Amino acid sequence: MKINPCVTVGQVTDDGLPDAAALAALRAWYEGLDSRTAVQRYLGKRRGISESSRGLLGRIRRQVADFKRNRHRADLAALFEPSGPRNSKHATAIARALDLLPRLMMPQPQIGDEIEHWLPLRIATALRAAGIKTLA
Repeated sequence: MKINPCVTVGQVTDDGLPDAAALAALRAWYEGLDSRTAVQRYLGKRRGISESSRGLLGRIRRQVADFKRNRHRADLAALFEPSGPRNSKHATAIARALDLLPRLMMPQPQIGDEIEHWLPLRIATALRAAGIKTLA
């Protein structure tokens, strides 16, 4: 099991997804609850002494975005970028994206996929230099 060291222990499930309480706090924040209230209500004492509520929500948001990128869903990951608006329309899109999280399966490589989707950048760059662009 690979756990992001930036996230408080007990917040991550085995597949790298934040637990239900962390997702509930994030959803409440996107729906307009202030960060301190959202963290206190849903995460209780999980916030460290020197850790801010906004910082904790930011880490959860980044972890959700990373989870979606690992599932090759950059379109959904973009919703969780810090520059995104925080209004009712965005909150609805966030709620739908959070509802999809448990159902996102790890994608299977397809023969026509670009090599950058599956290989580290260093390897992909070397393969591109050799004229290889897809897994085929």
